[in-house]
Amino acid sequence: ISPNLISILLGWDGLGLVSYCLVIYYQNVKSFNAGMLTALSNRIGDVALLMAIAWMMNYGSWNYVFYLEMMKNDFSMKFITYL
Repeated sequence: ISPNLISILLGWDGLGLVSYCLVIYYQNVKSFNAGMLTALSNRIGDVALLMAIAWMMNYGSWNYVFYLEMMKNDFSMKFITYL
């Protein structure tokens, strides 16, 4: 658990790399296809995290947790939470 979205993005990419390596371990066609699906679904998560990081730049920081209490009823903060 990290308050900083950049470190969450790095952790997410590490998780995606490890998942990909575990899926393609058996080296057959089904494993390679499943590995590609794993990598592509990880890219979807990367895009959402990058959008959240870009949106958080409007607040002046990437520290997501510090802004939660201050902006409870703000629509943009709920959207960042969704991302």
